[in-house]
Amino acid sequence: MINIFGVIGQDVGFVDVMEQIQADKSEELDVLIYSVGGSLYEGLAIYDALKNDNRKVTTTILGLGASSASAIFSAGDVRLVGDASEFMIHNVLVNGTGGNKYELMETVNKLDNEDQKLISIYESITSLSREDLESMMKVETKLNAEQAIELGFATGKANTMAMVAQFNNKIKDEDMSDIEEKEVKGFFALCKEFFNKSEEPVAMDEEEEEDAKAESEEAPEAMEEKEEAEAMDEEEEEAEDSDEEMEALKAKVAELELALEAKLDKEVEAEKQSLVFEAIKDNKLTLAEGRDVMALGLEDVQAKLEEASISPSGYEKGSAPVAESIDHYAEYKALKGSDQSAFFAKHKDIILNEINKDK
Repeated sequence: MINIFGVIGQDVGFVDVMEQIQADKSEELDVLIYSVGGSLYEGLAIYDALKNDNRKVTTTILGLGASSASAIFSAGDVRLVGDASEFMIHNVLVNGTGGNKYELMETVNKLDNEDQKLISIYESITSLSREDLESMMKVETKLNAEQAIELGFATGKANTMAMVAQFNNKIKDEDMSDIEEKEVKGFFALCKEFFNKSEEPVAMDEEEEEDAKAESEEAPEAMEEKEEAEAMDEEEEEAEDSDEEMEALKAKVAELELALEAKLDKEVEAEKQSLVFEAIKDNKLTLAEGRDVMALGLEDVQAKLEEASISPSGYEKGSAPVAESIDHYAEYKALKGSDQSAFFAKHKDIILNEINKDK
């Protein structure tokens, strides 16, 4: 099973996925996706890798498959969406753009070229026209499982229990984080034992006392200068060895403390990512807003999401019902520019249904 979890190009990238593909020796490839999207170039590279694999590829969205992740999803011969999951497409985003009007115009042209690549991918798996797909991307269209299947983006619903069981089998040996914690705890216990070694003399039994007494009686009353010097050298060497061992242990403790801090930071990032993903899925944030929120601290993210309200841009959140006699698709086709986009956003579900009926 190939797992694509998190932000494309950040949490998972082309190299990661290629290593998983090469390590998977099964006759068919199962790809599990839970991603808000990310780098378009990394996503397109993963799409090409899956499309060029000779095996049958099944892609499954559990939770969210948005932006560049939707392109990866489209590489599947079989494309499944979970009951409570969402598929989302939109125009390519760009961050931190600056420059003069000519440079900005060049950026716009590049973005249009990237949009056309995505439209070609979606067109290859659906019967929708490029014009229809372009209109859907303009308004950041989210589709549930039924809608994705109806329009051809997906081929069916996912067997969620089977996918979770398959994922659990992949990691059943033992979670690596548990192993790391056990190693750390064991090492600290060893350190504690070392630093708390008892310096008290050990009592001898009667036989040992008699032997020691006999040896002391046989020993000369004074040691030769040479013997004293050798004894002092041995003590100094033992002290140096003990100091080196102590320094090595202290360095190891510091290294493990840094590893624990890094692990805690990673857990905080994972919690932030989960909160933002859920907010995007619930239409509380757009994808662009989600990226900005990810830059905040965990407490600020929680506060931001508590204040966020549900956006009216999600599916099934359009205008009030109108008479069935109106041909919304015809009206939509007659409009141009921003008027056309606004009309599509307002009557999206009705227009999509009419498009599907005309197929």
